[in-house]
Amino acid sequence: MALPVHSLPSLGYGQFFGTARERVQVSGFSLVRMVPELPPEQVPPHSHEEASFVLILRGTYISSAREAGHVCGPRTLIYNPPGITHRDRFTCLDGEFLAISVSPHTLGHVQEQVRVPECATAFRRDEAVSVAQRVLREWGRWDAASPLVAEGLCLELLALIARQRGVSLRRPPAWLHRARELLHEQCSDGLRVAEAARILGVHPVHFVRAFRQFFRSTPGEYMRHCRLEKAASLLASTELPLAQVALAAGFADQSHFTKVFRRGWGRSPGAYRQLLRRPRAHDGPTC
Repeated sequence: MALPVHSLPSLGYGQFFGTARERVQVSGFSLVRMVPELPPEQVPPHSHEEASFVLILRGTYISSAREAGHVCGPRTLIYNPPGITHRDRFTCLDGEFLAISVSPHTLGHVQEQVRVPECATAFRRDEAVSVAQRVLREWGRWDAASPLVAEGLCLELLALIARQRGVSLRRPPAWLHRARELLHEQCSDGLRVAEAARILGVHPVHFVRAFRQFFRSTPGEYMRHCRLEKAASLLASTELPLAQVALAAGFADQSHFTKVFRRGWGRSPGAYRQLLRRPRAHDGPTC
C-alpha cells in the first residue's frame, strides 16, 4: 500500500538511509561516507530537506534521476534538489557511497551566481564526477588546508552542474592577483573560501572558478602549497624545533606536518633540514 504523501520520511541535513563510516563538516557542506543498511525492498519513498549529491563508490544503484538510466554503478554522481521525493537505493547491501549535503544558506548564496538543476539529475564520467572524486581523495589525506580545499571543490561541483550566468573571463581580473596574495599571506590562518571571497568583494563560486581557470588549482590547494613553502623556508633559515615549525606554518601538530611534508617534498622535515645543512664536497677553504 502506498504511503500518504504527508507520512513520507523527510531526512534532515546530512542524513541518509545508511550507516556512516566517516563524517566531516566543512563550511556550508556535510560530507559522509556510507554503506546501505536497509535491503532495497525496505527503503521507502523519501525526500531530503537539503540539496545533496550521492557519488556511487561500489555496488549497483537504482535511481529515478534524469540521465541515470534506472540502474547505475560506480562513478555515477546524482544530484537531488531539496524536497524531491525519490526511492533511490542499492540492489543489495554491498554498496558504498559518498554523500555531500548542501546547507540551505550555501545553496541560496550559490544560486545568486548560478542556476542549479531543479530536478534530480545523474552525471556519469564527466568533470563533475572527477571533482566529486577529488573530494573523496582529499578526505583520505586530510590536513589543516583540507577544509578550504573541500569547500572549494564542493562549490566548484555546484557550479559544474549549473548554468553559469555571465561569460567566461578572458584575462585575470585585478582582484585575482590580490586573491593569491591573500591566500599566501594567510596560509597558516585557516582562511575559508567564503571569507576570502567576502574580503575580495566577489561571489564564492566566481572566486573558485576564476582561480582554477587562471591558476590551475583550487584556492585550498594553493594554500597547502604555500604552507609547505613556508615550512621549508623555516626549516632552512631557523633552528626552530619541528613542532614549532609545524604550528607556525599552519599545521595541526608535528605528526600531521611530517605526513604532509613527506608527501609534498619526498622526505621528512628532519631529513630535509639535514640535507640543507650537509657540507658539500667542494665546500671548505680554497687556495
